[in-house]
This record gives sequence, structure tokens and C-alpha cells, in this order.
Amino acid sequence: MYTLPWIWFDSGEAEILKQEWRSLFLDTGDPKVGAIYNEMKEIDCPRCHEQMHHQKDIHQNHIEYEVCLNHGVFMDAGEFSDYKVVSIMESIQNFINHKKNNY
Repeated sequence: MYTLPWIWFDSGEAEILKQEWRSLFLDTGDPKVGAIYNEMKEIDCPRCHEQMHHQKDIHQNHIEYEVCLNHGVFMDAGEFSDYKVVSIMESIQNFINHKKNNY
């Protein structure tokens, strides 16, 4: 079976699907292949063909993906699976950072 080394999400779609248990089956690509694609920095939006912005996830800053501010998010293989599951350590770090920023 052939799998794509990336996934495209329309604006807001990744955030919605993150909550769905069935979305565990979306990201079928090989994370090793995704890591190769992660090195590509100049990716055009498939909708408007403008260059997308490289961005780190605010809650899991080891996850990097490309964003078109008008149309959506482009994640490499393995990134959505990682994005979907926040580890206990990441939750603790987010809690600590939240407390630091609010005091």
C-alpha cells in the first residue's frame, strides 16, 4: 500500500480532527520519510500557490509544519500523529509555562 509523505488540512481542520479518535488512522506515512520532507522549507500552498510559512507548534515545539494563513496546514508524515498526542511531560511543561506567563 502506498502512503503519502504528507497530509494537507484546511484551516481549522487539524485542530478539530485532533479531538477525534478516528483521526489516529489518518497519518499512515512513514515518519522517517516525513523527516526528510521536514527539511524542505520552501513549500507552496496547494490552493493559492503562495509560499507557506514554517512554524513550530505552540504546545509541542518539536513539531514543525508549514502554514498558509489563508488556507491551511501541511504536515509531514508522522507529524499529525505526534501533534494529536500530547505526552505527560509536554502537558507538565505547558502547565509550568502557563503559570510562568500568568504571574
